[in-house]
Amino acid sequence: MQGRTTLEQAFDEKAWRAAAEENRRLSDEQTLEAANVNITVPDKPIEPPREIPGGGHAEAFLRREAERDGVSLADKRREVEAAGFGAYVLDGLKRGRIGFTEAWNALETSFIEVLRLAYSNGATELTPDDIAMFTGRPNKLAETIRSDPRLVFREIAFTPSFDPDGASPQFAEIAYDPQVRNAPVVICQHGGYPGSRLMELGTMRRLAAQGVFAIAVSKRGRDGSAGRPDAWGTETADIVDALDHCARHYADHLDPTNVTVRGGSGGGLDAISLLVRYPDRFRCVVAFFGYAELIPMIEQAFSPQADALLKADPRTAGSIRAVRRFAYDSGYGRPGYPDRRLARTLTLAAETNPYAQVHFVWDEDDPLSPMMDRWFEEFRAAAERMGSRNVHLHRSRRGDTLRYPHWMVPDNDAFDRFYLPAILSRTVPAPVLAPAGVLTVPGFLKTRRFEIVLGAGDDAVARVGYELGVDEGTFHFRRLSSDPAVRGVLRFRSLRRRPLAVRINGTLAAEPSTREWVECGVGLDDSVVIGVHDRAGA
Repeated sequence: MQGRTTLEQAFDEKAWRAAAEENRRLSDEQTLEAANVNITVPDKPIEPPREIPGGGHAEAFLRREAERDGVSLADKRREVEAAGFGAYVLDGLKRGRIGFTEAWNALETSFIEVLRLAYSNGATELTPDDIAMFTGRPNKLAETIRSDPRLVFREIAFTPSFDPDGASPQFAEIAYDPQVRNAPVVICQHGGYPGSRLMELGTMRRLAAQGVFAIAVSKRGRDGSAGRPDAWGTETADIVDALDHCARHYADHLDPTNVTVRGGSGGGLDAISLLVRYPDRFRCVVAFFGYAELIPMIEQAFSPQADALLKADPRTAGSIRAVRRFAYDSGYGRPGYPDRRLARTLTLAAETNPYAQVHFVWDEDDPLSPMMDRWFEEFRAAAERMGSRNVHLHRSRRGDTLRYPHWMVPDNDAFDRFYLPAILSRTVPAPVLAPAGVLTVPGFLKTRRFEIVLGAGDDAVARVGYELGVDEGTFHFRRLSSDPAVRGVLRFRSLRRRPLAVRINGTLAAEPSTREWVECGVGLDDSVVIGVHDRAGA
């Protein structure tokens, strides 16, 4: 299976399914979360470095320590050299005298190495409850959070818009202050793959205590939700389906026009997917170390180096298994995969959303930082080409007061200052789709005025030029994916419920309809005109 990457070679469906199921089984046994714990929490203590690093950050740390203790720099240096630099820093971290980022900067090494030093020497603790939160298992910490007397925590069940028969019910969790009305909404999406919403409970409590209606969605195949994950394809819609359910059933408590989505890692990818597929639904989008493209990780996970790592260290195999799992879930190795991959290449749609206030957040130490630099700069540059300054890049680096690593640390919570006051004060405007423009549709796209689903919703891409009036809409499709046989569905919302007709490539394709939503099938290179019957024929 591994070497089969071209469509010209014969495809063996049975072998592909066997490989995918075997990897799924191994991924359940060797989870991503377990791999992360095994990587960051060594079996034996690691000897802290004795020498003071030669970079300027360690020297700056020594100066701050000397000033804090009211001693000379020379005296502080002698004290630290006697204790050993690493031991001194870790002792300060353990006692709470210095923060994690300060220790990270001072040690002048990678984030993972600092975690390993901290955990293995008792400077930082990862409790069994913490680990259970990562893996979605019941634990006392989750019970404590949910029992906060100020707040309501509740699991909700809803029906998804994609595959409602095969993927129902879906589950999500909400948290809110019952005394607050018309609260802004923040959707908190977890990382990992498949992952669990339990890891977002702490964030939900923190936000709900500040007057936010918080939602964490367990997309299909997670935490008991029906269906199977499809690696950020149509499952993205599950998140908005949960939002719509809450808007119907908790209308007194939330403002459905003031919605933010935030997420990290896989949850950051959720946030980016929502940014480009729902351009007029979110006031703020906050993506912590999210992935705008999957193929770099997939290629690494199926490389000979990855095979060697799987054999060398099964304790850390879960990270590779998880990537292979979402590769298979996205159709990797199957006929048609290039188009499925294209529908998950979200940088193609970088110009789709010049409306939301967007924050991309990551650290230079992230293994994928060079790619994140490129991806997020593409979004910023695309917004500027549209005349918008809505995309903000927050790339932290060694020496910064706040850093945003690929792990749950206080600095990531502190990022609330960049978006939470604005949504609580409602100073970020609600997104309003422009009456005309060009959009890239990565599988599907939904706005308040029209919706487009291409193929199965995750296996085709098209650019669509559109122009909207009160009772009319014009759409020009241009296919970007390879299969000309794939068709799509266009739904157009009638604001005044007048009889609307549909003409495709100049030919009447549907009789006039007074329904709220007018629907028609389209080819991915078609031109569609929808309007009042006498105008549509003009």
